Amino acid sequence: MADLYQFQGRYPEAETLYKKCLQLREEVLGRKHPDTLASINNLAVLYNYQERYPETEQLYKLCIQLYKEILGTNHPDTIASINNLANCYYSQGRYAEAEPLVKICLQLREKFMGPKHPDTITSIGSLALLYKYQGRYAEAESLYKRSLSLIKEQMGPKHPYTLTSINNLAVFYDYQGKYLEAEPLYKRCIQFREEVLGPKHPKTLSTILSYSKCLFLLKQEKNLYLI
Repeated sequence: MADLYQFQGRYPEAETLYKKCLQLREEVLGRKHPDTLASINNLAVLYNYQERYPETEQLYKLCIQLYKEILGTNHPDTIASINNLANCYYSQGRYAEAEPLVKICLQLREKFMGPKHPDTITSIGSLALLYKYQGRYAEAESLYKRSLSLIKEQMGPKHPYTLTSINNLAVFYDYQGKYLEAEPLYKRCIQFREEVLGPKHPKTLSTILSYSKCLFLLKQEKNLYLI
């Protein structure tokens, strides 16, 4: 029921139920039981949705501490908690604090899950995004391309995840004003999304809009050179 309230945006009601569930689990199962930790995490996620970052941060740090004690640093649940804290920092624009956490996640996931595991690829994408917003474009580009290559290899050239990765690289170039590099990527993404998802799918339409803006800016740029 708490999950439903959260989905509906009824946050005070969801919070009451999450807190009640956490209290009962702590009393019956103990603070270090996996179900109790799941309740702590659920409450943290709710706070994060509401941008109550100090409370979110406190709970995520508690999760990390308890998961490390119970399951160890290398367990997927511990790594996921570290990633959650990194995302909390990222949401606040605290990129310098998020970066070492994302790097830890990437390192652990590569080592214990493998370099081609979906969670590892997700961490590569997260680090690319952090570099992008810090203006470290050369490092970001390398990671975006690496992520695309891995997803394409695992899923195939037309899988929705591959197309999202192509779109991300196009958006990255667009963000820098590199419209010539972005244009063919948008074009390819539209072609495959129309084929796989259909011409009226929201993701197809979103890419068409981005492509149109890119073409307009590219035309403006060319006209500037002609003046």
